[in-house]
Amino acid sequence: MQTIKRLGLSLIMVLTAYGIQAQFTIQAGMNAASWRASIEGLTIETDSRVGFHIGGTYSTPVSDKFMFKPGLLYSQKGAKFGGFLDESLDIVQTYVEIPLTFVYQSNPEKGFFAEGGPYIGFLLSAESEGEDIKEAYNSTDFGLNLGLGYDFGKILIGLRGGLGITNIAKDDGDLQGGTVTNSNGQLYFAVKL
Repeated sequence: MQTIKRLGLSLIMVLTAYGIQAQFTIQAGMNAASWRASIEGLTIETDSRVGFHIGGTYSTPVSDKFMFKPGLLYSQKGAKFGGFLDESLDIVQTYVEIPLTFVYQSNPEKGFFAEGGPYIGFLLSAESEGEDIKEAYNSTDFGLNLGLGYDFGKILIGLRGGLGITNIAKDDGDLQGGTVTNSNGQLYFAVKL
């Protein structure tokens, strides 16, 4: 318990020390999501489904050219299946995502940047054709994000790809014995506050 208190106090001190340089942003954009899926060795092709994401980030400098940028996003993912058993399916999953992103930018005021890091997502809902199918999926998604963008000073534009690492399909669901992971591309705009 003492260790947790010390870590919490240390985190508060570090954030306070960097607070003058810290930056909040509001972020929104488009998602193009699909799945990488296989059942009993058979690969299932899915089409991308378009969704959106919205949320905020908090950037803290780590050095002159590196920042740590955690965030909190509401994000739509899922997949489309065309001609699957003579019917098409559109699966919409919504997540609360926490990206833990590290950013490299040679000029911290404006210019190109590269970003990457892990994310964790918590499933809020899953629907197909208006039917609730959340019970068929695990409640968490973990993966890695990589991206590039440009900082105009007050506005940022970025492209990011996310690859899920964990199986989002429950072992006892319709996809028993299968592996399903999220794959997501994002185009986003962010405004510094």
